[in-house]
Amino acid sequence: LDRLVANGVIAGFAPTLDPVALGYQITAFATLEIRQGHGVEVLAHLRAIPEVLELHTITGAGDMLCRVVARSNEDLQRVLDLVTRDSDIVRTSTVIALTNPISHRVLPLVAGDRSERPGR
Repeated sequence: LDRLVANGVIAGFAPTLDPVALGYQITAFATLEIRQGHGVEVLAHLRAIPEVLELHTITGAGDMLCRVVARSNEDLQRVLDLVTRDSDIVRTSTVIALTNPISHRVLPLVAGDRSERPGR
């Protein structure tokens, strides 16, 4: 375990919290198009919204993809209104997740990495 921590494989120790157990029944993904050169400002804005759980910069139709949670569809509207309050966000497109059959996981990568190393 110490070696995995020292090599940066284990990035930290924290409890895994379930948003549903905390009352957040809705998970949605919002694709954001932002004004060129304003990514830092948008990032600061989104960091201040607790319901924004993840943010990724992306290629393709949008510039950023964020995972948000909400207590209900009405609450999702409130969260999205908070997200789009920043005038540097010029367009959004949102989809609601119906289920989460594969949650965040990394261990299969470790198993796959082991089997692909030379000499194993």
